[in-house]
Amino acid sequence: MINEKGKITFKQAWVDFWKGYVDFGGRSTRAGYWWIQLLIYLLMFVLLLVFGVQFVSLLGVWAATSFGGALAGFASGMMFWLILVGIIGVIILLPSIALWIRRLRDAGLTNWAIAILVLIEALLSFRDSTTILTSLIIVIFFVITLLPSDALAVARANSSVITQFLFRSSPVVDTETEKQEPQGSFDSESAKSDNSENSVFNEDDDNQKE
Repeated sequence: MINEKGKITFKQAWVDFWKGYVDFGGRSTRAGYWWIQLLIYLLMFVLLLVFGVQFVSLLGVWAATSFGGALAGFASGMMFWLILVGIIGVIILLPSIALWIRRLRDAGLTNWAIAILVLIEALLSFRDSTTILTSLIIVIFFVITLLPSDALAVARANSSVITQFLFRSSPVVDTETEKQEPQGSFDSESAKSDNSENSVFNEDDDNQKE
C-alpha cells in the first residue's frame, strides 16, 4: 500500500505511481500527485506538438501534390496518433484514478465521501453535463488536490457521526487530544488534593483558636 509522507521527489512519485497501480486505499501527498500530473501534461503537450508539425507538413504535401494523396496521408497519420494516444490513455487510466483517490484520502476525505461526490457528479453529468453543480464538484475536487496532507481530517473525539463518515480521522489531532486528557485529569486530581490540604489546614487553625 502506498502511504506517502514528507517530501516526495519526482523519482519517488514516479515509482509510487506504477507501484500503486490498483492501490485505492493508500495516501499520496500533494507533491506526489502533482509531479505525475505535470508529467502527463508535458506528455500531452509533446504529442500535440508532434501532431501539429505533422499536420503542417501534410498541408505542404497537399499543396504540392493532389488532394487525394494528401488526404490519404493525413488519414494514415491521424490513425497512427489516435492509436498511440489510445494506448497511452489505457495504460495510465487505472493508476491515474488510483492516484487521484489516494490524493483525496490524503487530504482528509473518506472513501465514502469520495464515492458520494463521484456518484453525484456522474448523475448530474448524465442528466446535463453543463450544470453549475457539476462544474462546482469538479472545482471542489481540484481544490482538494491542492490541499496539504490531513487538511480536512478531524479529531474523532470531537466530531459528529456525519463528520466521521465524510472526513478521515487525523492521527496528529487524536494523539494531541489523548495527550491532553491525562493532563486534565492530573490537574483535577491536583486541585482536589489542594482543596483537601486547605481544608485540613483550616481545621487546624480553628482548633488552635478554640
